[in-house]
Amino acid sequence: MIPEDFFRKIRLLELQSRKLSYSFLQGPYRSAFKGHGLEFEEERDYQMGEDARLIDWKATARLGRPFVKLYREERDLPLYLVIDQSQTMAFGSHFQSKQTRMHEIAATLAFSAIKNQDRVGLLLFGKEVEHTLPLARGKEAVLRLLRDLLKAPLTKSPSSLVSSLEWIERVQKKTAIVLILSDFLFPLPLKALRRFSLRFDVIALRIRDPMEWHFQPEKGLYVEGMDGKEGGFPFDSIESERLKEDEAFFKQALSLAKVPWIDLRTDEPYLGKLIHFFRKRSVAP
Repeated sequence: MIPEDFFRKIRLLELQSRKLSYSFLQGPYRSAFKGHGLEFEEERDYQMGEDARLIDWKATARLGRPFVKLYREERDLPLYLVIDQSQTMAFGSHFQSKQTRMHEIAATLAFSAIKNQDRVGLLLFGKEVEHTLPLARGKEAVLRLLRDLLKAPLTKSPSSLVSSLEWIERVQKKTAIVLILSDFLFPLPLKALRRFSLRFDVIALRIRDPMEWHFQPEKGLYVEGMDGKEGGFPFDSIESERLKEDEAFFKQALSLAKVPWIDLRTDEPYLGKLIHFFRKRSVAP
């Protein structure tokens, strides 16, 4: 039997995120995903007076006459929320844990999607794919997503994106928006991510605690798991140096893979940053 306080958490998360999603919808949600949400409609000979930009030059060279391929905009922009379940997401210094902030952001994005009549799916990952929900639309789909998200335990093994990318490539035949929510404190699979980004519209949402950005190590500092009993990891000067190396690799890897990212902190409001990021992306050439 599910405890009553669990349902209260879902309800509170729903109320908070639905309110924020209305603000996000007034921004550049759909226009930010240029070049996607298109499906093939027809192919035919070029007709005099048509826009020359419609010409398919490869087909024209092959057939020996002007040829065009036409596409129409799809109403549906499927959205996958790919969410990190590693133990590091439990960390929170003064405000809230990275996991709690991640839940809020995921809920806001999910409600924004269904308000646009888009389908939303869920993938939780650790070292492997831990849990998935297929693409679905409507309030009930989002409430189920939130339920599974809040119930899912964190994993003890370091995270990896490889199996998650492979899973989406296998089940999703058309293009989709893939938002990866994580602190990204693990090695990124550069080749796999680059191949993946050629097919899908991928954005990395990195969620970090302020202590991780400006860390002053103290001897004996230890970060516990969510339950305060199991898991956890030491946080010392060695860990601090590793974070600096991870930061450099993160930026280099995503730049090479051509995956845009946005940094979100647990001690700052996130909605304004999201809107600014997507608005800037929607007007980019």
